[in-house]
Amino acid sequence: MSKTCIEPKKPILYKDFHISIKLTKNQVDLVDIAIIARRQGFREQTDRHITILSDIAGEQIENAISKLSAGRTKIIKNKIKSLVEDTDWKFKPQKIFYLTKETKDDDGNILEKRESFIRVVDMPGMGIFYKKLNKLLGTRIPVQFPHITLFSKGELPNCKYYGIPVNSKNEFRKLKTREISEESNSK
Repeated sequence: MSKTCIEPKKPILYKDFHISIKLTKNQVDLVDIAIIARRQGFREQTDRHITILSDIAGEQIENAISKLSAGRTKIIKNKIKSLVEDTDWKFKPQKIFYLTKETKDDDGNILEKRESFIRVVDMPGMGIFYKKLNKLLGTRIPVQFPHITLFSKGELPNCKYYGIPVNSKNEFRKLKTREISEESNSK
């Protein structure tokens, strides 16, 4: 596992406060997990990114901002943009995990099962960013769980993306996970 610190491009801020850092193929070490994943029918995720603010966090920001005057809204949006630009988004790749998540209906019947291989990243700037963001907005938005989806698969036909959203450490703990040992994969 590479412990090299990677300095990514600046995050992309979308209009609805969804923020991601786009990664190049060279910034994502797939190690030998690619062989195993493809053999098991997983698709490589070509839209490699680290989510900084998910759609859920974006909605919480929009909700907080909607309570402000028009003039104050503009000021806060500019401060958020500056906060994104001023944060150090360097990260170090960490462990790879296999995740599963089932979607169930009200009767407990399984509607869909999704599976993913993700690489967790150590990104100290993430916690700092959220601390400042929450102070600015007077909110308690949970810190996004920094990770990169490497491979995924699901059961819905013609679905373009089968990733499993992981918006916080608490959500990660609730999923069925298994750490993947890279050493055993390379043998």
